[in-house]
Amino acid sequence: MSESMPRRASPGSGPRPSTGVTAGRAQAVRDPMTRPAVAMSLVGGLFWRDLVRIANDPRLHPRLRRRAESLLAEASEDLTEGELVALARVACRSIIGALAGCGRARVIEALLGNPRIIEEDVVALCRAATHPEILGSVAACHRWRAGRAVRLALARNPRTPVPDSLHALRGLPPADLKTLAEDPDIPTLIRVCAGRIPFDGLARMDLESPFRRRARGERDGLSR
Repeated sequence: MSESMPRRASPGSGPRPSTGVTAGRAQAVRDPMTRPAVAMSLVGGLFWRDLVRIANDPRLHPRLRRRAESLLAEASEDLTEGELVALARVACRSIIGALAGCGRARVIEALLGNPRIIEEDVVALCRAATHPEILGSVAACHRWRAGRAVRLALARNPRTPVPDSLHALRGLPPADLKTLAEDPDIPTLIRVCAGRIPFDGLARMDLESPFRRRARGERDGLSR
């Protein structure tokens, strides 16, 4: 999904039959009464949105759903960022890992709201992320920021904005704080703060990162 990757023809992208023909094929593939062999012959070349619906439809044959997932993974390499954002909101489990590793903040923000993403995915994302904006997005996400495993992953990643790392320390069990305080691989400030109980210094600090502040500003603007 690299922006420098040359675009190539792949299933779900490039020249396609007319919209009406494609819609008819997609409808036939999604019909549980269609024979699996026929559906398999029709699934190639469908739009990525149709492939998502097929991959997520439990009524359909497992082989057909796996084929749709494979085609969707290929098609995702040629999608624009806006299309990737839309895909991230509804993606099936099989491509969540690839989307999480795309390195695009807007895509990650959308992915965090996907109902199929689980805490293990978010923890892996926090451990691998190198962009502060992506880590800040996780820290600002109400759905995930309270989880113990996510907070530990945020605190351990040196690229996490300092206010978000400090905020992640709050409420962690003493055993976790002790482990963080003794971890030489995390930033010194986070180690020192993890070793301080109670966190009097943290209570006086402005723990709102730029990313959390931006998200709050956007919500306030929408509520006016």
